Amino acid sequence: GFLLAHSPEMKSIIASVDNKVISIDPITWSVSWTQTLTEPVRGPAVIAEQAIFITTLAGKLIKLEGRKGKVEWEIDLERPPASSPSYLPILQRLAFLDSGGSLVTIEAKTGKLNWRLPVENRNPLVETWSARLKGNHIEEFGMDWLHKGWTIWTPCYERKFCIYTPLKGQQIVRVDLSGAPLALPQASDRRLLFFTQMKGGKYAVSQVLEQSEIKRLQAESKARSGD
Repeated sequence: GFLLAHSPEMKSIIASVDNKVISIDPITWSVSWTQTLTEPVRGPAVIAEQAIFITTLAGKLIKLEGRKGKVEWEIDLERPPASSPSYLPILQRLAFLDSGGSLVTIEAKTGKLNWRLPVENRNPLVETWSARLKGNHIEEFGMDWLHKGWTIWTPCYERKFCIYTPLKGQQIVRVDLSGAPLALPQASDRRLLFFTQMKGGKYAVSQVLEQSEIKRLQAESKARSGD
């Protein structure tokens, strides 16, 4: 039942099981510290910048100091998180879907709520992903350069996948899929691969291309037909 997270920066493995969080030295395999919480942990720990973030089944979000496991802050959320949060560098925020299908962002330093957005997620996938877009996408979607293109990727609505800006939750992309996404997309050569479940229980892999890649392929096809 152990869930593991690794932090090269802190040189430790963080294991969580039941209501315990354990720091393990990966060289000696000795326990550095143990923190016992009042509630069972949901999902693996999230490690970022010498801090450890834990979500619980009863709806708490907890920040632990990485070296000794001391609790820095603990907050009760309006609704329990559906999975572990993702971390957004530069902004120093956490993002997650809650059990009601809303996307939530929290200040990592203080635990303060930034915003909650009802994305009405009705897909089996409940995880979020933080990803950094290239400069041409920052210009295309009218994002501010201060946050260097960081975005929140999440399943949304029914058979859809959405990308939001972390500052105010502005939706910049919504991908319509033929099935419900079951896993976070895999990026490969200007395209995204989605593993989805179709109606009737069948499974499929969906390929989504960048707009620039679509235009390139269309131009190549036109050139071949002209020949």
